[in-house]
Amino acid sequence: MENECVCDIVRRIVVAQNKVNQDNDCCTTSCDHSIDKLLDPWGGAKSMHTTIPIMLYCKSNCDPFVGKGMKKMEDDCSNGSFYPVESYVFRAKDFVEGSYCCAILEILVPYYENNGYCPSKQKVYTNKTYASKSCTPYDKWKNEHKKKGIKNFIATGVCLTVDLNKFIGVNCLEPITPIER
Repeated sequence: MENECVCDIVRRIVVAQNKVNQDNDCCTTSCDHSIDKLLDPWGGAKSMHTTIPIMLYCKSNCDPFVGKGMKKMEDDCSNGSFYPVESYVFRAKDFVEGSYCCAILEILVPYYENNGYCPSKQKVYTNKTYASKSCTPYDKWKNEHKKKGIKNFIATGVCLTVDLNKFIGVNCLEPITPIER
């Protein structure tokens, strides 16, 4: 199979997260480190976190994959309307039954302490938005969030089914417990 390493990593993340939800690496940020930290954060104590957020990198241009979806919101700031949800960060939820590399990913959006989150005010970045090729949508997203300082991620409930064979790489963030909405 082509590009099985991304499939294997995401599969291990799902297994690790399922263990946590059911009751020595040289890298400080890597998928192996994040999996170990989720399963055994303090040498035998149960983890307080439930999720290893991931970013996937597309084969064609090596840019991070952006997941996009729509969600109907029933809160004070949306009046029951549909709003776009997009992010470069995901939670691997599961694999499609009978599939080795077809995964279900939930879109996680940044949360800023003291700023809250209102989906109707979320910025959507597209290639058309930026004339300069040296400034990609990911560069703009990254710079905006770097200034604000992401404190956590929010579980949107918006899931995508993706073929992991279409990606060239995966980046694992430190384990977290996303804010449920």
